[in-house]
Amino acid sequence: MSTMRLGLLLVLLSGCTSTAIGHWRGGEAGMAGSDEAAGSANAGSGATVSPGGQAGQTSTGGAGSQAGASTGGVAGQGAAGLAGSGGVGGAGDTCDLSAALAAALPSSFVWQSYSSSYFNGSANVCEKCANTPCGSCAIAWGTPAQSDPTTFLVPVSSSSCSVPALYGGCPATNADWINASVVSAVVTVVLQQQALGYTVISATVSGTWDLTAVYPEDITGSKALNASLSTALTGLEICAN
Repeated sequence: MSTMRLGLLLVLLSGCTSTAIGHWRGGEAGMAGSDEAAGSANAGSGATVSPGGQAGQTSTGGAGSQAGASTGGVAGQGAAGLAGSGGVGGAGDTCDLSAALAAALPSSFVWQSYSSSYFNGSANVCEKCANTPCGSCAIAWGTPAQSDPTTFLVPVSSSSCSVPALYGGCPATNADWINASVVSAVVTVVLQQQALGYTVISATVSGTWDLTAVYPEDITGSKALNASLSTALTGLEICAN
């Protein structure tokens, strides 16, 4: 009987030990499983993001997805902002102002008005345009020379016109023609940058003209022609899209 009880006791002790070991190993496996799951969750926070608009797509992990989306949004906005900035200044930056100004200069301008009178030694005499405006004058230009970023000196190579006129004692009543041709002239053109391209904001003409008629007056005619040419150039658009 003693031998049998001892054997039974050994069997019971062996069963208890196996169960305890099983529980311990099961707990160890459970802890390892928890660590592995935690590792999978944390993997997302370190997930890499692709550039640009795809930066929002990340590998597994909620925290990683949020970080990736945030990073992607910022990257996308940055790219769009740079593109927009380039677009605003694009036309002005690539515009050759000297060449564009030369191409935009007109081939004719309108002589707005002319009227003069002087004492010819025996009487006051007058000459004036028969019409208002007087008429159109052809013009050709030399090469613009840039003196600062927005200022150009533009020589007039030739210009002439012939318009109906009246002459005689003042007031003038007799039919005539006034012929005008440039002797020398230079225009100082000042540009101002606008949203698209540039605009001529002032055109100062320094020029002398030769007038032929019955009673012409060159100084008065030169002032009138210079003013008319300035009016024709002011507001001219350069490099406009």
